[in-house]
Amino acid sequence: MKQQKGGHSIFDFECLIKQIKNIINFAMKSLDKIISKMPSDQLIFKPTEDVKSFAELSTHVYDMAYVYMLATKKERFSKED
Repeated sequence: MKQQKGGHSIFDFECLIKQIKNIINFAMKSLDKIISKMPSDQLIFKPTEDVKSFAELSTHVYDMAYVYMLATKKERFSKED
C-alpha cells in the first residue's frame, strides 16, 4: 500500500477510525463545557420559531455523535436486528 507521512498507509482504516473517535470525543467534551455555562432558563429560548433552541440543537449534536460512533464499531448490525 502507498505510504503517507507518519508511516500510515492511505487505507489505514484503524487509524482513520481512531482519529474520528478522537474528534467526536473532543467535540462532546467541548459541548459539555458550553452546556454547563448556559443558564438553565435559556436552554429552551428560541429567537424565532423557525430555529432550534439551544437544547434542541445540543440534542441533535449528541444524537449525530452517537450515530457516528456506532459507525466506527467493528461489529455491524444486520438488517434483521
